[in-house]
Amino acid sequence: GVVATLLVRKGTLRVGDLVVAGGSWGRVRAMTDHKGQVVERALPSQPVEILGLDQAPMAGDVFDAVDNEKTARDITVYRQKLQREKLSTAPARSLEQMFASAAGQKVKELNLVIKGDVQGSVEAIIGSIKKFDGDEVAVKVLHSGVGGITESDVTLASATGAIIIGFNVRAR
Repeated sequence: GVVATLLVRKGTLRVGDLVVAGGSWGRVRAMTDHKGQVVERALPSQPVEILGLDQAPMAGDVFDAVDNEKTARDITVYRQKLQREKLSTAPARSLEQMFASAAGQKVKELNLVIKGDVQGSVEAIIGSIKKFDGDEVAVKVLHSGVGGITESDVTLASATGAIIIGFNVRAR
């Protein structure tokens, strides 16, 4: 199942508690401390790994313990709805739109997120990009990796105004 690392801020987290973290929820089935030892409860300032969430939460998602499954599902559905609305209202920009909006300005930096099917291809592409020496545009690779284009790649590109380039990969 899904394993998530949590840092308890206040209260006590116990095995069997219902937890909501971002757009995921679940019952804590097992808990281990930073040494890998099984624990039954976690006190404030104690990091623990839990098992039992329905899907992996995003890094930095705040978690809460709730009283019943209905509350957990309602919170999760609401958060997922907000996330979908946020992504659907984000304007998609193509290269043509980006260059058209920058026609009157001096573009200093072109941010890229690069994803590929194998590490060798990604490294070769990054090496070629780093050799590019333009007077008007500096190309900067913000993130690169192997595998499909994920939601976190899209979020990074959206937040930084970067362009996502995928080679032999699909969006997941």
